[in-house]
Amino acid sequence: NVIGTYNCMRAMSEHNVRRLLFASSVAVYHPSTRAHREEDFVAPVDIYGQSKALAEQLIIRASKKFGVDYTIFRIANVYGEHDQNPHLIPEVMHQSSRGNIIKLGNLDTKRAYIHADDVAHAFEMAISSSRAKNNIYNVGTGIARSVRDVFNVFNKTQKMRLTLQSAATLRRRQDRPMLRANIHAIRRDLHWSPNKKFLELLS
Repeated sequence: NVIGTYNCMRAMSEHNVRRLLFASSVAVYHPSTRAHREEDFVAPVDIYGQSKALAEQLIIRASKKFGVDYTIFRIANVYGEHDQNPHLIPEVMHQSSRGNIIKLGNLDTKRAYIHADDVAHAFEMAISSSRAKNNIYNVGTGIARSVRDVFNVFNKTQKMRLTLQSAATLRRRQDRPMLRANIHAIRRDLHWSPNKKFLELLS
């Protein structure tokens, strides 16, 4: 995230590209049970969040050097069709294709989920917005769902009843109990709101 971002900004400067939209993550925030605001303390607890936080700092500090305006999006958990990463939703779908037992880690952690189409729409709106220049925005829904909640929504769409089990070996060593973001700023400045309903993809 960090070295690639630096190389990207340098190449942008060399080719006179003056606008950068960076996909960061809500994982940069210090753990909290409330919805994070953009001004909240940045203190990630995992390598992924740390790499995003460092890339953000690089962009902000190097923007004047390279003559590049930026918009940083701190994005919630993204889901969508053809997701090949072992995230929660594709993992549940994958396991359900092999049987009726779904084995996951911590079942009570809560995350806010945002559809990839809604994220793409936020990027599209930022490109044409002067207010978005050199600003940071959360992108999400603000609605947190537990692993159990996600499983239950998916289970209702299946012909075969599934059984959820918690496996100790699948639990993360560091797993914050809640992660969601306040999206007032992006609604105010870009008039953006998520449109996809959570059930649409799962059904």
